[in-house]
Amino acid sequence: MRKYIFLLLLLLPFIALAQTERSIVIDASSFAPVQTDALSGVAIDKIGKDRSQRECARIKMRINRMTAAEVDELSVRPLGGNIEIMKCVVAAEGNGLIIEMTAKEPTRFYITHPKYGDSNEVSFSLEGGKEYRVDAELRLQHTIVVASNFANVEVYVDGVYRGVTDSNYMLTIGDVTPGEHNIKLQQGSLVAEQRVNVTSTDISFRINLDHVAARPQYVIFEVEPKWANVVVDGKNHVPDQYGLVTLVLSNGTYNYSVTANDYYTENGTLQVQGAKIEKRIALWPAFGWLSVPNREDLNGANVFVDGTHIGTAPLKSNGIKSGTHNVRIMKTMYKAYEGTVVIKDNEVATFSPKLEPDFADVTIKAGEGCQIYVDNELKGTTTWSGRLTSGSHLFEARKENHRTSSVTKNIVPSSTNLNFNLADPAPIMGAINVMSTPGMADVYVDGKLVGRTPMMHDLLVGSHNIELRKQGFKDYKQSIRVEENNVVDIVATMAEHKDETYVETAKGINLKMIYVEGGTFAMGSNSGDDDERPVHNVTLDSYYIGETEITQAQWRAVMGSNPSRYTGDNRPVECVSWYDAQAFCTKLSELTGKRYVLPTEAQWEYAARGGNKSKGYTYSGSNNIDKVAKYNSSEGHSNVKSKKPNELGIYDMSGNVWEWCSDWYGSYSLSSQTNPQGPISGSYRVFRGGGWDDLASSCRVANRDGNDYPSSTYKDSGFRVVCLPGNAIIESKDETYTETANGINLKMIYVEGGTFAMGSNSGDDDEKPVHNVTLDSYYIGETEITQAQWRAVMGSNPSGYTGDNRPVENVSWDAAKEFCKKLSELTGKRYVLPTEAQWEYAARGGNQSKGYTYSGSNIIDEVAIYDVYSSKHSNVKSKKPNELGIYDMSGNVWEWCSDWYSSSSYSSSSQTNPQGPNSGGLRVLRGGSWYDFASNCRVANRNDNFPYYTDHYYGFRVVCLP
Repeated sequence: MRKYIFLLLLLLPFIALAQTERSIVIDASSFAPVQTDALSGVAIDKIGKDRSQRECARIKMRINRMTAAEVDELSVRPLGGNIEIMKCVVAAEGNGLIIEMTAKEPTRFYITHPKYGDSNEVSFSLEGGKEYRVDAELRLQHTIVVASNFANVEVYVDGVYRGVTDSNYMLTIGDVTPGEHNIKLQQGSLVAEQRVNVTSTDISFRINLDHVAARPQYVIFEVEPKWANVVVDGKNHVPDQYGLVTLVLSNGTYNYSVTANDYYTENGTLQVQGAKIEKRIALWPAFGWLSVPNREDLNGANVFVDGTHIGTAPLKSNGIKSGTHNVRIMKTMYKAYEGTVVIKDNEVATFSPKLEPDFADVTIKAGEGCQIYVDNELKGTTTWSGRLTSGSHLFEARKENHRTSSVTKNIVPSSTNLNFNLADPAPIMGAINVMSTPGMADVYVDGKLVGRTPMMHDLLVGSHNIELRKQGFKDYKQSIRVEENNVVDIVATMAEHKDETYVETAKGINLKMIYVEGGTFAMGSNSGDDDERPVHNVTLDSYYIGETEITQAQWRAVMGSNPSRYTGDNRPVECVSWYDAQAFCTKLSELTGKRYVLPTEAQWEYAARGGNKSKGYTYSGSNNIDKVAKYNSSEGHSNVKSKKPNELGIYDMSGNVWEWCSDWYGSYSLSSQTNPQGPISGSYRVFRGGGWDDLASSCRVANRDGNDYPSSTYKDSGFRVVCLPGNAIIESKDETYTETANGINLKMIYVEGGTFAMGSNSGDDDEKPVHNVTLDSYYIGETEITQAQWRAVMGSNPSGYTGDNRPVENVSWDAAKEFCKKLSELTGKRYVLPTEAQWEYAARGGNQSKGYTYSGSNIIDEVAIYDVYSSKHSNVKSKKPNELGIYDMSGNVWEWCSDWYSSSSYSSSSQTNPQGPNSGGLRVLRGGSWYDFASNCRVANRNDNFPYYTDHYYGFRVVCLP
């Protein structure tokens, strides 16, 4: 009841609006005087005066849509008083009134009719004795309001649709003529009708539908398949994940249709009549399935239906449309089979033809170390056994810098093994003629001693590294290329090795380098902190070290900026991280062609103590710290060389700013060491020398600071550089090279730097998010380190499954790191484990990447040894290389990377030369192995383990930094 009262209150404004509408309307805008001048030629009858002898005016009012009889019933009602109506008669034409009344400015009046009511009021300015005209109109339509008890109810007036009720259950309808009308309300199958009489006062009507019968009902379709499409009265409805479509429908009749590809359609009609409907519809399949069984000759065969690949046997296919289909089965080493199969509705058709063998087992032998190729594909080294399909095949024995031997054989299917021997490739030779001043210098070719100058020596064609060594003289190095039947003349003038300084002037850096002659010293202190013990003997080769800490002017000359807090050209640069200092060394090396590095901790302490001129001072150059160090100050650092130098002429190795060293921080060993590089891993890098804000004890030459991450920056921390004599950096050229030191024969592939999208949004969680990484150029091993290469450097073989050309395995991260260290010492180059970013960039093909899932292909069998538990790993290069010519980056053995592992180490921000987390417990492994499924061999896949862990599927490859 309250709702209906509320609705009535809502209706009142509409009722009032309808009641105030006028049936008779005087058009005030049509009011105009009648012309009485000569031009118009219209004369008017004389107009009299009212009873008070006031002038009157005449109004001729034309009234549209009224009969003469209705006009006769009109009367005029003046407003405001003091106005007399002297005449109100029907015009002779019968369609209007002639009114004479007192002329007054303004004159207000309206007209009224006993049936149609009052007109609107008008106000005219009249002049006595003048005639005017004006129009009026009888409007025969009303605005009515129809109310119901529901929203969205269709309303019809005399069978004509006029709209639906709004949220207040009402519909306002205009232009309704007075009189009787039929009003019908309809919602679905519910209908209510009423005959009404519309008058100027009767304009609001309520017509209710049966409340209970009108309630919408739930209609639920449950369909199979769950993705079928449901159409109800032309509207599409998509089922949810459970195959349900839930609708709310008004009472009535509805047509439905349920359809799905490869199923028969079901059509029908349903009647909603005041109750919930649940309708389950299972479409009948218009398809069946194809089964190819598990059998030796069929397993792994590719199955095609009507030319489309549907999988590999054994298989049960997805649904195939009923009918007759062409089937083709193809398997390597077997003849293709073609036939037809009939697929029936909702049935499985088994297809199991016998495949006919089309292969022979062969064994190919070549000379020791020769690579065996079949149809231009590397199969193995020295001996290879396997299967070949029937037909013509090209067998080759290849060896670097030798002429390939080859033979073509026609293979026919055979039940017995076929054996073939290949002739040894013939060497292609040239020669060198080596002369030197002074003579009798030792000549090394690719790291091996071959004689003394002067001398002639035959060499295989190709690139070679020549080195001459003689006591008291600087080593002479030259890279040459030997061509067939040609002699390369090498004339070397060897410079005497003198104790001298030099000034580096590239780009105006003006960096003075002090020569530190090699020797042996006692490193550490038994009277200092615990990490300075035990004192132990260290032997170092000669090197050069900066006369001063790198100044802000020198930093700016190389790097183009200045990160320092306390600025001044001759002040030491500070607020630089260990990584920043390394970047400076790299750029300076590129600018000069020399090898600039951070000093090792041993090189730093030896130079700080005065080298072989040491007088055993506590601080660098004195026992009186005030003479040699800026320390214990609140004013910031000073210009370099503000204090006295030490015995070698080196400044500020005590105080001013702490200096980064290259080493990871770790404990000292009691045993003697030669050219130590520090621990092979760690979390913190070493600082030495103390700073301007430290106490004297921190400025001792033996003091160590090892609590700082390599990414840390401080206002009291900088660095100085070391230059290593006789070790030029590798030129950054787009070329490979072969490392031959100690007979390792390691081919390194050039990877040009660039930017790539690292990670995968469709892989495991630790591969996300995909983020841009920019890398500098580097070299990476063509293959995983083989057992022969490991033995050449380390002198042993830890592998469980042996073979010279198989990857070395059963090696931990720590052991791989030690291999890199020893290889670096042998060659003078910087060999390291790849960062995770370097590994993935190379695996993807660098800037030649084609976006493959695996390294070199989307078909894993082309590029990877994987999922072969019974046969273990294979020789390197047994599969195809990737876009850069790199082998086995998918499969064979997992490969250690340098980074600490973190499942959340990827960030969405771009990175340049990322090194991974600063610390952790696990190291990264990449690439998958012979033991793993294909998913683990994706280029984006990540793995981890403890750095001390070993297994028969753990190996590595190396990177060389130019």
